[in-house]
Amino acid sequence: MNDGVLCLDGSTTYWGNSTTNLRTMRALPPDATLTGEDDPPWWKRVERAIWAIAELPEGWDSYGARPVARRNIRAALDLLRNVCRMTTPEPSIVPTTSGGLQVEWHLPQKELQVTVRSPDRFDVLFEDLVSDREEAMTITGDLSPLTDIVGRLSPGR
Repeated sequence: MNDGVLCLDGSTTYWGNSTTNLRTMRALPPDATLTGEDDPPWWKRVERAIWAIAELPEGWDSYGARPVARRNIRAALDLLRNVCRMTTPEPSIVPTTSGGLQVEWHLPQKELQVTVRSPDRFDVLFEDLVSDREEAMTITGDLSPLTDIVGRLSPGR
């Protein structure tokens, strides 16, 4: 599901062996969502990372990667708002070279990758590393299957 990626972790951007500090990037735009009392504790960090990705220029990977489409930025934020709960672990946010975003969870026993291809298309790959079970699907409407999978990432599930 990866098609060339740049990883964001907290305030640092990683691509290959180079590192760029995100503090030099623009602040959150005025239309960024605000944290509510029902947001997971990591919400602000992840939201900042997503908006920082929105500022990546064309060719950000030095191989001609497309900038991430604003509509995909909003779709990722909406997706996280709809499927995550207070107990959901913090995801990593990764831009794809095709103008999409990947939302990833890499836990000791489970991995989940959700690729935002467009506001109405999400490619999902879930792996349970204990049972060696893998689920792959494309979601184009109802998010309930993804809500269930994200729920399995919470502690105790």
